[in-house]
Amino acid sequence: KKAVEEAAEKLGLQNADDLFGAVGRMEISGQSVLETVFTNLDVAPAGPGERSVGLGSILPYGAVSLDGVTPGVAVELGRCCGPLPGERIVGVRQPGRGVVAHRIDCPVLIDYQDQEWLNLKWDADDATQFVAPIIITVNNRTGALGHIGSMLARYGADVMDFRLQDREIDFSDIRFDVLVRDARHLSNILTGLRASDYVVTADRYDEVSDIQEHDPKETSY
Repeated sequence: KKAVEEAAEKLGLQNADDLFGAVGRMEISGQSVLETVFTNLDVAPAGPGERSVGLGSILPYGAVSLDGVTPGVAVELGRCCGPLPGERIVGVRQPGRGVVAHRIDCPVLIDYQDQEWLNLKWDADDATQFVAPIIITVNNRTGALGHIGSMLARYGADVMDFRLQDREIDFSDIRFDVLVRDARHLSNILTGLRASDYVVTADRYDEVSDIQEHDPKETSY
């Protein structure tokens, strides 16, 4: 109890009840409380890729810094645009969700023009990887899927999920959710894929734009 009271004070709150309330309202992440109470929690060095962050997930404590925001506030990775380290990001407060991080060019931000945008700055470590959805149009040739998988492995991009978005006689659109370190890593992957004879196009998957354009029927594997 004493440790929680001390944690509340360090996080700028009056007492434990205020702390628990802030966690319940998603104003402060539970992870930040844990790491404030147990200050030596992460003393062991972490290897690369030990943490992965999916779209719509709460970012690890310390992955971003915020100007003028309560320390330890919960920051959610925007599902709409999936921002990555190396890209400029802003935060928008949303009731019950804390702060949601968006890329500066995210189409969703137009809905928050009248709201204050928070200045966010990446501070993620090498132990954190991020889920990045990409859409690849491939020639319907024997071995195409295996070739794509080998290329992704060559670029150090673990595949978390893939699904068929659309299929025509000669071409197929396949969405892959891959783990990347940052925006540059993703750019290198896409550049390599576009150079393949099996690949027609390879781009970052924009969920908002895709929903606005059409409602694809997906087949999961």
